[in-house]
Amino acid sequence: HLAYDNASGNGVPRDEALATRLYVKACDLGDAKGCYNVGLMYAEGRGVERDLARAAQAYDEGCRNGSTMACTNLGWFVQHGAAGAVDEAAAVALYRRGCDGTRCEAPNLLGCVNLGRALRDGIGTARDPAGAASTFERVCDADPGAAAGEQAQVGRACALLGGMHLAGSAPDAAAARGRGLSERACERGDDFGCFNAATAHATGLGGPVDDARAYGYYERGCDVGDAESCFEQARRLEAGRGTTHDAARARAVMQKACTAGFAQACAVASPR
Repeated sequence: HLAYDNASGNGVPRDEALATRLYVKACDLGDAKGCYNVGLMYAEGRGVERDLARAAQAYDEGCRNGSTMACTNLGWFVQHGAAGAVDEAAAVALYRRGCDGTRCEAPNLLGCVNLGRALRDGIGTARDPAGAASTFERVCDADPGAAAGEQAQVGRACALLGGMHLAGSAPDAAAARGRGLSERACERGDDFGCFNAATAHATGLGGPVDDARAYGYYERGCDVGDAESCFEQARRLEAGRGTTHDAARARAVMQKACTAGFAQACAVASPR
């Protein structure tokens, strides 16, 4: 707790170097969350030189002591080879441990989302679409309270589950559920969910075509940073489809899509 106060400047001058030393002391005394925070400080170079190997060591100790966040972060390190060899099977085991929860901490929702992706795509394990859907559904239905990071994971899980229902030539009932899940994800601020909800309304997937609602979801997706949503919003502003024609705003939104990295928008925003 003293380390947190120093790291955040809560009631004392902000001192990340002191915070890191205190987190190390907490970890040495057996506190799992202290170990997690040692990993975080070294991974981000806060108060110390950035050292991914030291971060991985701290995450490993935190995971063994019961920190679900440490298990999840170590899983990402192992999956991507951030501090050593890539081992996707070990990463999946760590994500599963983070998702299952421990006696010390509740399940880590990011761990569950990463586990669901691995099961969906066959990363480090056999493909298991049913297992992926079940994992995403568990997170989508979770009550994350007020934690912003947890809220984001709930939204992403709903979006990923919605995407699974919308994929391919989905039956009407599945597509309708996918549309609803995508809308739910967008309500949580998930850009992928907003784009999928917009596309479903634009194409009639899972329900009737509704250009006004499609435009609304593209606009929301653009607002939370999805470049392709910005591109589609701009096209609809130019055509007056689902919204009032506004050429000036269309150009501004198209430029926003280009700046965000959507190459097709750049060709439109800066014609040659």
